[in-house]
This record gives sequence, C-alpha cells and structure tokens, in this order.
Amino acid sequence: MEICKLIDECPHDIIVGNGYAPILPIFAQRCDPQLKLVHLRRVDRAAAIKSLMRNCELFPAAYGHYSDDPGAHAKRMTAFHFGEVAEDAWRPLPLADKISWYFDKTHSLIHEHSGLFNARVILETERLNDLGARQMLAKLVVGDAQVLPPPTRLNAHVDDSWLPCERRHKMQWLMGRLNAYQTAYDDVYPLEYFADKFVAWTGYQVRRTPQIGPEDYKTPEEVAATLERAEHILEKRLHDVKSLKRVLAQQLPPDPLGEDWRRAVSGGKRLGRKWMMIASRILASL
Repeated sequence: MEICKLIDECPHDIIVGNGYAPILPIFAQRCDPQLKLVHLRRVDRAAAIKSLMRNCELFPAAYGHYSDDPGAHAKRMTAFHFGEVAEDAWRPLPLADKISWYFDKTHSLIHEHSGLFNARVILETERLNDLGARQMLAKLVVGDAQVLPPPTRLNAHVDDSWLPCERRHKMQWLMGRLNAYQTAYDDVYPLEYFADKFVAWTGYQVRRTPQIGPEDYKTPEEVAATLERAEHILEKRLHDVKSLKRVLAQQLPPDPLGEDWRRAVSGGKRLGRKWMMIASRILASL
C-alpha cells in the first residue's frame, strides 16, 4: 500500500497536519513505539470553523471536496467517505456545514485513536504560550520540562488575496513563519528574520532551485542588481548602527580598568586564553 511506503520512508522527525487523523492507526502500526502524538485543538469551535472557511477561500487548492474551485486538487476526507451521507447529498451542502463536520470529525478521530500511542498530549491552541503547555511539550519532546520552547505566535496562512495569484506564493513563504510574539519583544529579531529570508530567496534565484517557480527566476543581471542594492542598504545601516554605538558609548560610565586594558583583553593579543577567561570574570564582578 502506497501510504505504508510513504510512512516507512518518511525522512522527517515531525509531521503536522489534520489530514493524518483517519490514518493514525497505520502510523501506530508502522512506526516505532516511541512515536509521539500531539493533539492540538482550538477551544473556540466557532472561531476555528470561521478560520477554516476563510482558509478555504484563500487557498482553495488545498480543499478538494469542499471548494468549488476547479483548482482544488488536494482531496480532504468527507462524510461520504465514512458512509454518513451520499456523495450527491454532500456536494450541495453549505461550506459552513462541511467545515463544521470536518472539524468535529478530525478531532473525533484523533481522540478515538490516541490510545494507540504510548506518548501523547492534548494542547489547546489558545493556551499554547502558557507555561504549563510549554512544559508539557518540552517533557514530551526532549524528556525535560525545564527545556522550554519560547512563546511563539505564527500566522501560517497569510491573507494575500489582495495580491495577484503569481505573487501569493512568495508572500506566504515570506510571512508565514514570522513569529509575531518575538517581533513584539525582540528588537533585533525582525532584522535577523528578514535578512535570513532575503539571503535564502536570492539563493534560490541564483541556483534556480525548485523551492521557487520559474515565475520567480531572474536573470543573472537582475540578481546582480538586487545584491548590489542590498549591499548598499546593509552597509548604510551598518554605518548607522555603529554611529548609534558611538553615541551610546558617551552615555556609558567609564571603564574602571581603562580603555587600553579592556581592548587588550577583548582582543586577546597580549593575554593567553586562560588569563582571558580570568580577566573576563574579573570584569563581570566589577
């Protein structure tokens, strides 16, 4: 059976998706007993259904049997697959009724099959950032509740309906992994995130890799112009950062051991590694 082959040869440590709910028994049968199940459920059912309906409108290709869009090629389970209704009776149902069935059936199946897994937890979407939820997840994944994952808020599906179809893939790729929680608390994080994304995307263009489609490929001359512009912007902003550091240095208290001695310690030119460590501890204690 093809699904068994896909599971046996799966190269990933983690897979995510509600589409796995009906085949959880096959996972339990084919995989190591240490396979762990995380059941993530949104408590606010009405909000979850509304969100899924919106997602169906934005990404109809992923909602076969639900969306009327001719491009809806990824098929999802339906009530007629379980013999609950006839296929002819399913098709004219309002989208809200279909999505409501899908939400309830998915979680019903996960609950039904969860006993097949020795290690399992149930988490609520609304409380994922709570300390207890993160401790539970850490205990499940690495066996230590003290190794906490940071609070995270991602918008995996960005509303890009205002964009032309050919630009939506890039917007989804660019914004889908942005951690809004970290953006709110870490001033440097957005700089690091978008710089990483720029380097990755431009690398795809240079190598013409399958991560992007032909519509996103650029000529070598166009990529060269992009990199030239990026280099100019980064150099200018680096100059600004260094200027801010100089301004801030005037506001900091003077070094009690003297600037020359501190520079020698930080540069490591006059002191061995052992004494560098000692000097660092001394400075930290002042």
